[in-house]
Amino acid sequence: SSPSSSSLYILVIAHPDDECMFFLPTLLHFRSVMGSAQVWVVCLSNGNYEGKGSLREMELKTACRIVGVHKCFCVNVLPDDPRATWPATTISRALDAVLLETLQQDDHFSSLTLLTFDQGGVSGHSNHVDTYRGVQYWLSHHHDHTNTTTFQNKLVTGW
Repeated sequence: SSPSSSSLYILVIAHPDDECMFFLPTLLHFRSVMGSAQVWVVCLSNGNYEGKGSLREMELKTACRIVGVHKCFCVNVLPDDPRATWPATTISRALDAVLLETLQQDDHFSSLTLLTFDQGGVSGHSNHVDTYRGVQYWLSHHHDHTNTTTFQNKLVTGW
């Protein structure tokens, strides 16, 4: 079905390239049916694990522009490191900073849908799992937003 014209879809990812590696079919689908609804991407790290954070952030913004994402935020509040634990509260504060402030400026959206990894992080990467947990934490503390829903990406194997 086609998204509502006043709908906002926000993809929350851990690193630059997650938008392509795990969510490209979803983003391309949205581009084909969006109408005037919007898709945003919020990335929690600039992907600096190998010291290429600036390049990876630029690649993220380019990829988002190519697939028709309306806004791309690289908040870079957490390290790209599979050994690091990403606290749900830090992720929630980052989402607050982007979502609540930005939505006050763009208050014409009647619904907000968050998309992120499944509870296994799709690939099992600890930063992906923590991203899922952080989004769930944010939702549990913003339950008063009755028009907020969430979908988690499911890994489809066999292709």
